[in-house]
Amino acid sequence: MRLAKKSILYFVAELGTSLVGFLATLYFARILGAGPLGQYFLVVALVGWLKIPSNGIASAINKRVSEGGEDSDLLSTGVLLGMAYGGVVAVAVFLAGQFVDDYVGAEVSILVALLLFITIVFNTVEQGLLGQKKVATAGILRTGDRIARVVTQVALVTAGYTVVALVGGHAFAAIASAFVGLVIFRFRPKMPDKERIRSILDYGRYSWLGNMKSKTFGWMDTLVLGLFVSSGLIGIYEVSWRLASILILVSNAVENTLFPEISDVATDGKHDEIQDLLSEALFYAGIFVIPGLFGTLALGERILRIYGPEFVKGAPILVLLVFARTVNVYEMQFLNVINGIDRPDVAFRINVVFIATNVGLNMLLVWQFGWVGAAVATIVSSAVILLLSYQAIDDLIGAPTLPLGGIGQQILAATAMAATVLVTQELLPVQNMYVTVGLVCFGAAVYGAVLFGLSARVRTKVRSLAAA
Repeated sequence: MRLAKKSILYFVAELGTSLVGFLATLYFARILGAGPLGQYFLVVALVGWLKIPSNGIASAINKRVSEGGEDSDLLSTGVLLGMAYGGVVAVAVFLAGQFVDDYVGAEVSILVALLLFITIVFNTVEQGLLGQKKVATAGILRTGDRIARVVTQVALVTAGYTVVALVGGHAFAAIASAFVGLVIFRFRPKMPDKERIRSILDYGRYSWLGNMKSKTFGWMDTLVLGLFVSSGLIGIYEVSWRLASILILVSNAVENTLFPEISDVATDGKHDEIQDLLSEALFYAGIFVIPGLFGTLALGERILRIYGPEFVKGAPILVLLVFARTVNVYEMQFLNVINGIDRPDVAFRINVVFIATNVGLNMLLVWQFGWVGAAVATIVSSAVILLLSYQAIDDLIGAPTLPLGGIGQQILAATAMAATVLVTQELLPVQNMYVTVGLVCFGAAVYGAVLFGLSARVRTKVRSLAAA
């Protein structure tokens, strides 16, 4: 029950973050159009890739702190290592400013260097909080970061700036959030010793590739699209991707909540408990994304029309990306367990295959089929890593117990929801943004009601939470 409450608190915080992000993207899409939005997404993709090695350090902080290490000393070591890496890469970005500006299509290289450096610090602090099992606090900090980012971006856009407003607002919010996070963590700078550096790097040398896998999954298609298609199409593609990503909030909450618990249990070799935690995670991982897939099949064009007429052409892409996310939420849980039982070497090998597959497919399929190729590459590479991670779990702790009945109930409830929504929208005399939002909410209510009726597991969980 304690884990369920932690997951719910983290989910609520992440939901707040996503809601702010959704409204911000909607505003910027309507005010700026798909072109400037696409340029901003290219910047975010570029920063995400350049900071990949530092993500390994941040993940190592999460792992070592969750094991009961000396929090402040570990965080000091992680922050200093991250700042050292960030400083070197930020200088390199600054020196290569003309190439960066040409690739993005706007003069933003100085802001990119600043954003890269401060984002590394913020991510390290956030992972430290997760390692302390302050999951809800980390989620609230992320929500605060997003709110500060949007407020600053809107102010700068109102002042007449475009891409610079989006990138500059992002950087300013990251600075403020990193400072707040350091205060919450009670950070006290200390000189790192060799033992802590070695401990962090031993884990980080494997986990950084896991973070590279995450960035490959989230941004490789964008980077490759930047070579072949217009910034306008990139903007539409990324709006679709963000809509798809909203649907994995529950999965993210479960993953971040269970990692320190699995890490703790794994130190005692309690494989049965890990299996139970994994089965629970797999049941709830798809509870949003499955109805989301059916919902986008029914309402995809209407949802994208909210952003503007030019975004409607992305409806097929939206469906493909939601399907990719559906596959992704399950492999995320498998890999979470592999890392949680301190086998980053296994996750490393799986991620090597994923990255090679994803990069190769993106280059080939985007070149041949444009943005549809990018979405298909994401689906295929996700399916590959799902199979590999399942096999790895089987080898390490035994075949996982898959909650197939529960997933089937979610699919049945989602089918009922989609059918109800399709019939309802045909009966409505008015078609506008508010009607679309109403249909989404109505569909969610139908899905929730049907699933509650079908699943004893859901009913038990809801009643226990209500009584707690």
